[in-house]
Amino acid sequence: MAASLGLGLSVVLAILLVSYFPEYSISGSFTWTFPAIFTVYLIVQGVYSVILYPIFFTPYKNIPVAPGRSIWNGHFKILQAATQGSPSAKWTREVPNNGLIRFYFMLNRERLLVTSTKALADVLVHRAYDFEKSRALVASLEWITGTGVLLAEGDVHRAQRKNLNPAFSFRHIKQLYPIFWQKSLEMADKIEQTISGLQEDKKVISFGAFTGNATLEIIGLAGMGYDLESVHELCEEYQKMLSPAPPMTKVIQMITFMISPELFFYLPLPYVTQVRAASQKIRDISRQLIQRKLQELSDKKLDDSSGDIISVALESGNFTEDGLADQIMTFLAAGHETTSTSLQYGTHILCTHPDIQKRLRDEVRIMMTAPRLVAGPDGSPCGLASFIDSMPYLNAFCNELFRFYPPVTVTSRQAARDTTIAGHPIKKGTHIVIAPRATNRNPEFWGPDADVFNPDRWLAPGCTNTGGAESNYAFLTFIHGPRSCIGSGFAKGELMCLIAALVWRFEMELEDPEKEMEITPGLTNKPKDGVRARLRVLRDGR
Repeated sequence: MAASLGLGLSVVLAILLVSYFPEYSISGSFTWTFPAIFTVYLIVQGVYSVILYPIFFTPYKNIPVAPGRSIWNGHFKILQAATQGSPSAKWTREVPNNGLIRFYFMLNRERLLVTSTKALADVLVHRAYDFEKSRALVASLEWITGTGVLLAEGDVHRAQRKNLNPAFSFRHIKQLYPIFWQKSLEMADKIEQTISGLQEDKKVISFGAFTGNATLEIIGLAGMGYDLESVHELCEEYQKMLSPAPPMTKVIQMITFMISPELFFYLPLPYVTQVRAASQKIRDISRQLIQRKLQELSDKKLDDSSGDIISVALESGNFTEDGLADQIMTFLAAGHETTSTSLQYGTHILCTHPDIQKRLRDEVRIMMTAPRLVAGPDGSPCGLASFIDSMPYLNAFCNELFRFYPPVTVTSRQAARDTTIAGHPIKKGTHIVIAPRATNRNPEFWGPDADVFNPDRWLAPGCTNTGGAESNYAFLTFIHGPRSCIGSGFAKGELMCLIAALVWRFEMELEDPEKEMEITPGLTNKPKDGVRARLRVLRDGR
């Protein structure tokens, strides 16, 4: 209704303004009047959209507005100056609201931030399919993830998720722990080899140089049944895709996203060319994996226990080769980048909290004496999953890490139809923002120490799965409902093994303890320097 009113008002005002000036009279030459009408129309439409609509015509005038809003550029200056997710966290705490807060992006583009349990339940569960990924989000992600289960909508998403669920079942994830552990030890070995050649006072590494390789190798072997020989090439291609755009390119991107989000990735810009080429290379590698798996299935080289993503999807018979390539790209991206980021934050916490590091090491020590040496009939460590899962402090540490540093701090949805959120009528096309970082640190859910990293909150009686929060929606790292992260169990098991291997093998501290951690925004928000730390190799846990 508001959009139609704005369009009609713009047309009427444009005609009146053009008719007012004799030199642009409608009765004159069409060649002269059309550009004039169009120019004035754009001006009037711009004034309406940027200034008049947000103040006078928005249907959300009853929803509180975040402070600091510019009359023409909304909260863009605040959003650009802060770490992604920080403004949302501040507004959630400070702006009185009933589940929604209104804020405005560049040129006053309207957004609704979801804050309360009831509002989150409507968006994520009760009316989950009323809200789709926004066009801008899809345009930004599809080159990285393809159009797999992460970006699929409606019935297509339901079908994809159903066909992929067996590969992410509780039982199957536990069977993957030996792979998680094997690759964790290999990462520790590579780190040790790297620092062994350095002078004693210069045994410093950037964890980011190792975490991406380790998590990519894990998703390759555990998720697709292959020890990726081209892992280094894949890492290089992902780095190209995920590298931040140059400043001027970012400006062009923001402008084109306002016109059409898809337009940017068809512009002849060096950054766009780099992203497209890297995406195509990763898709080519994905197809090679599919073809190899098809050949193995044809030759009956796979046994009945094969449960990797490719095998499960192929056996379902519901994916084309291109569709399956999209699924592989989704899990390569989501399965390694997010966990790699979490691991970097984890190493930073370990470096800055030596008491936590020691407590974890003491608990892990009892596990490390047996699983690496004792093997079951298939050659894998015996009972590894039960060892890992039985360590309460390691579990609590990883839960708190996911709470405190969600890799994706903000995500967005767009109303696919007229609907409601917590009793508020929501018009089709409205942009909705969900902020896991804000929710995960909301004192209303987590108490006065919400901003304190405290694994012990998960160790109190009855708090193993909740951390003491009374609402299921207090923890949004993996979202909730039918669009929740299908690989959450995979991610947690993987992270526990990686953390355990690191604390057992190394004593670590930051290279510069006084340096404040800088964040690089992108698909995930990760430490800019990859966490530079000074390490000491430990023998026999000492």
